[in-house]
Amino acid sequence: MFWHEVSNEDTSVVPHRQITHPNIPAKLTFNQSIKQAIIYTYDESWNLIPKDLPVIDNVIYFEVPDQVVLIRLTPST
Repeated sequence: MFWHEVSNEDTSVVPHRQITHPNIPAKLTFNQSIKQAIIYTYDESWNLIPKDLPVIDNVIYFEVPDQVVLIRLTPST
């Protein structure tokens, strides 16, 4: 599980101002062989949406938004 924990509201001004933060790029490198990686994100109705992540030389790249994402890994056998 990953998330970008930041405030989405600027409380230094009145009225408070909403802030939209960019996603943070992330890279995971594994010591063992990974066959598959799937990232799960939430839609507006809080349904999990799966998406395959390419695994290249046991490395995956993805973006972390300001809400929880889940990554499911399947090791090579």
